[in-house]
Amino acid sequence: MHRGTFWSFLLGAALLGLSSGCSDESPSSGGPAEETPKEKTDPSEDPKETRSLRLDWKGARAVAIGNVTEAAPNALTLEQQMLFRIEEDGSVAPALEGPLTLQLPEVQFVARSPQGDVAYVSFRSPLVLPAEDTEEASEPEVLGTFFRVDEDGTMTSLIDPVGRVHAPRVDRLRADVSEAFQQTAPYHFDADGNLYVIWAASSEDNAPGRRLLHRYRAADDELDVVGFSEEEIVRLSSAVLSGDGSTLVVSGERSYPDDLTDAGVPRRQSFVQLYRLPDLDAPVDVVTPEDELAWIGGTQVSMAGDSVFFHGYLLGDLSGIGRADVSEDGEVTSTLLCGMMLAFAPINHSTTHDGDYVDGFFERTLPDAEEPGDLIWADRWFVGGDPSSGELDYDAVLGHVEALFTAPVTFSYDGQTGSEALEGFLADGPYPWEAIQGVPMPETFESIYDDYYGWHFLEEYFVDAATGDAATTVAAFLEQHDLAQKEFAYYQLDVREIFFDKDGALFALVRSDWDIETQRFGRMQLLRILDASGERALAVLPALAEAEFTVEAYRLGKDGQHVFVLARLPGEDEEGSTHRIYRLDPSLGDDAVLEDMMGSVPGDEHSIADFSVSKDHLYFVGETGSGVIDLETLEFAPIDGVELASIQAL
Repeated sequence: MHRGTFWSFLLGAALLGLSSGCSDESPSSGGPAEETPKEKTDPSEDPKETRSLRLDWKGARAVAIGNVTEAAPNALTLEQQMLFRIEEDGSVAPALEGPLTLQLPEVQFVARSPQGDVAYVSFRSPLVLPAEDTEEASEPEVLGTFFRVDEDGTMTSLIDPVGRVHAPRVDRLRADVSEAFQQTAPYHFDADGNLYVIWAASSEDNAPGRRLLHRYRAADDELDVVGFSEEEIVRLSSAVLSGDGSTLVVSGERSYPDDLTDAGVPRRQSFVQLYRLPDLDAPVDVVTPEDELAWIGGTQVSMAGDSVFFHGYLLGDLSGIGRADVSEDGEVTSTLLCGMMLAFAPINHSTTHDGDYVDGFFERTLPDAEEPGDLIWADRWFVGGDPSSGELDYDAVLGHVEALFTAPVTFSYDGQTGSEALEGFLADGPYPWEAIQGVPMPETFESIYDDYYGWHFLEEYFVDAATGDAATTVAAFLEQHDLAQKEFAYYQLDVREIFFDKDGALFALVRSDWDIETQRFGRMQLLRILDASGERALAVLPALAEAEFTVEAYRLGKDGQHVFVLARLPGEDEEGSTHRIYRLDPSLGDDAVLEDMMGSVPGDEHSIADFSVSKDHLYFVGETGSGVIDLETLEFAPIDGVELASIQAL
């Protein structure tokens, strides 16, 4: 899996709209006291009037950043970027009323409260009013980076205006996500209208690089912080809420500056934690891998908040796409739903050769010898962990490998199947290297690492439980569909997003192999993991798999039903490529088709820089024009008079 994406360049294009206005007093700090820098004055202790600045967001269907053109109805011609409101019919009007010399910082996101009368806007850097052009000297006025915007347009700063805490940089591909799908987003609202946002500590704080979750309780005008110990530096990467608003799940990594590894770097650990709201003081550890190189790519939570879904690698037995069921008393039961090569190694090993990695079935009889001896079953696979019993735990063995196959399997050996076959296999041990690895025994210990990973044992001794035929591993299945990445001698799956469709089936948006020649990832594909009943139903939906284009961006529709993709059609070069926007309904499975959303848009060639989806409309901006499309009728209305760089539906 790759943490970065091809779309990181979109972050520089001031992400969309604001939903804000301005207060009559300078804002006061709403952040936690312990993060306030020393030797700085609380601005609330020295109030002063703020010059007129308003943001008119009421009634707008979308907000956008761009430049006024000569075709603008009001004949304004400004070269600097402005903030606009987009009406349902595509008409445009300035949204920000204030000094014309106001420099608009990059906007991270705008969030409208479910109650509808409050909005929030997050800037990358502080919003600053310029000095007044008067005979008396005046200073620029620093307003802040994060604001609550009331119905009348009044803006209130929720954090220190000098930038003690600022909104983290948000991946544009995840900035316009749907509460219906509940996937990773820069913000979430719970059932009471409380706002959850991850903020990053500035370099002036004692712990630079911290990324903590803040909860703003609008009813009490209070800002809470998800707490961690002072010994930890925590960098949260995602926060998701269950559909019923009862459960919060956060993921990220923690490091310990005072606990150094042998390499002299702080020890670190990835994690997933669950909170039963409204309590933020009693987290449940859902996933805490031991490997310091482990990475959790994303999380998802069931509607009722009793199951957590995640994807990542180097998670031990859970590498791939996994599920963790969490009981009311905090007991966690984890299951691997879609495992890759990294989730299985037939021989106990360690990535550093300095100890056993407990996922292997076998161990060497002479682990300290220069050359490996024969292989025997590791103690953990015997009933009760006691090899003297001579009885292998068949259920444990099967449970370890079942997620590595696309269908249920059984152990097969010497004409028998099931536990009897496993007992016969045990009686014939120990086993030469070739019997397990399928390759000759390496000549030296140093070359063993290259042969730790191999599917031979699985393919040789496990068969389809229903038919008795050869079973298909997930790795083989992914490779058939051009989805398996072969790096460092194991398989990975480049998952970009996991989400539920409207019926509750679990899907993953994934990338295919990295193309060395073009230096690009292959196609984006849609992989079904679970069906609506919660049973494993691994399948690649053909709609995207068979498409002759590259997906450059995606949005999950706010109707809870559709996936929208920005497609780059084949062309002689990237600069001359043509874009189209398609949607599909993943709940239709193999019958899902790509629906062209731009059939009513004039012209055949389109260069699209950004798009956003509301429940009723699709908005897009680009070099060849901007517009709004009715999602029911597919009728198009142009957005004229402005050159837009980015847009966000409200």
